[in-house]
Order: sequence, then structure tokens, then C-alpha cells
Amino acid sequence: MKHILVIEDEPEVCEVICALLEDSGYTTVSASNGSVALDIVGQQEFDLVLTDLVMPGMEGVETMAALRRVAPKLRVIAMSGIGSYLDMAKAVGASMTLLKPFTRDQLVETVESVLAA
Repeated sequence: MKHILVIEDEPEVCEVICALLEDSGYTTVSASNGSVALDIVGQQEFDLVLTDLVMPGMEGVETMAALRRVAPKLRVIAMSGIGSYLDMAKAVGASMTLLKPFTRDQLVETVESVLAA
């Protein structure tokens, strides 16, 4: 079973994403921001990270850069409602991106695609 870290500052959104992934057979751990996520990555191994890009404190792009330093092979999917932010995320190494709002099918297809690569 694949283990996914979901970094999302909006609790309701995070809960929905985790539930959709768990219903699709994945295990999830959530973090409310990049700093918390980095602590978690230091304690557990993950197959994939989904991160929001607009968060208080440590922004998603900054979080991705920090994740690259501590876990260089960790695959990351960036999520945002702002398309230009997704372009920045791709430029700094996101495996794929998701434009919010997205459907369950879009989420699962993106996750499966990145995990299969």
C-alpha cells in the first residue's frame, strides 16, 4: 500500500483529499503546513507528497525545495487554485500539478500516474 503525505492548510480540504485517497486504497498522513511536513518526513517514509502551494508560513514552493534537500527522490504533486503558481511548481521539480478545484477522478489519475512513473 502506497503511503502519501498531504500538505494542506485548510482542514476541510485536507480531510476530503485524504478520504478520497484512502477510499482509493492509499494510506495518508496530513500536515497543516510545510514546517510540520518536514518534521513528519524526517520520521516516516512516503511514496508521494501532495502539497498545496498557498499556505501561511512556509509556502508550497519553499516546502518543495526543502523536501528535495531531505528526500531528493520523493515525488511531489503540487496543488493550487492559481495556475501560474502551478507553473512555478513545475519549474522547481513538481512531478505533476493539480488545478483546484479538481475531481476525485483527476486526483486519483494524477496520483496513479506519478506513482507509476
